[in-house]
Amino acid sequence: MKKTVLLYASLIAAMVLLGYFYYPTTTPSSPWGNLNTGIRGEIDEKYVMLTNESGADYWKNALKGFEDAADKLNVSIDYVGTSNYDATEQATILEQVIAKKPKGIAIAGIESPEVLDALVKADEAGIPVVSIDNTINSPVIKSFIGTDNYFAGAEAARRLVKEVGPSGDLAVVMNSGRPNEQLRLKGFTETMAAEFPNRRIVGVANGQGSNKEARKQAVALLNQYPNLSGVFATNTEEGIGVAEAAVYYKKKLIKIITVNEDIRTLDYIKQGVITASIEQGTWNMGYWALQQLFHVKHNLLNETAYSERNIPLLPKQVYTDISFITKDNVDNFYAK
Repeated sequence: MKKTVLLYASLIAAMVLLGYFYYPTTTPSSPWGNLNTGIRGEIDEKYVMLTNESGADYWKNALKGFEDAADKLNVSIDYVGTSNYDATEQATILEQVIAKKPKGIAIAGIESPEVLDALVKADEAGIPVVSIDNTINSPVIKSFIGTDNYFAGAEAARRLVKEVGPSGDLAVVMNSGRPNEQLRLKGFTETMAAEFPNRRIVGVANGQGSNKEARKQAVALLNQYPNLSGVFATNTEEGIGVAEAAVYYKKKLIKIITVNEDIRTLDYIKQGVITASIEQGTWNMGYWALQQLFHVKHNLLNETAYSERNIPLLPKQVYTDISFITKDNVDNFYAK
């Protein structure tokens, strides 16, 4: 019996020693990094987010998502943008960014010849580019991350009808010069026609991206259509203008659905002037844009697995979800 125990003990000891000397004590290096820390870059790697109207509150959450991804990946970021919605200025800034040779660029671009030409220069310099918020029709763009604006318009139509009730005219105030707002308008009008054919849209007014012009257009609509009960304002400034018109006319009963979450919008929701606003998931835009750029730059995508089937390495579009900010949850959206 003692001999048997001794034999087993000797065999176990031999196996332990074999494992110690035969198997390596360190794991091979991997682009995916340590399993406990995830994929990691170098702190001197710099990625850039470039937007239009960089001072707008709208971009704060997108930048926070970009920063959070940079923290996870151990890389550096920079944020630049135009002072206004100006294609020439954006193209100039983009060329300045390219000259500094970042590892990747996330751009909320203005689709114009100047910007498209600058994007080609980024591609020629080997700098990957993804677009956020605004779609850009360019083969240089690896992926688009943002709102499905048609869907947002459709959801706005359903919500506005629900808020207004069984009767009352509806209208839209928008910036007609922006493609994303055109898509919101299309989603709104087509959903109204398909699902609520008895509801009347009495006007579509151009607020030109200005709260003053939007207020003027809303006042004209209120004067012309006394039964106006609901307005879809397709962006922040249009929403503020319509809200100001409703306050001036003391028509708080009019239901207003708008888009975005700047402080003025939140205040009007809290006061009950704006009924609801569509929140677009801007944090996700920034976070996933940097994740995608990092994966492209570090060749972490398995190219050979897709080349034969002609499937792109990145999805051509990633839609962030939307939610409604209302009086019930508005406090959650104020900056902490």
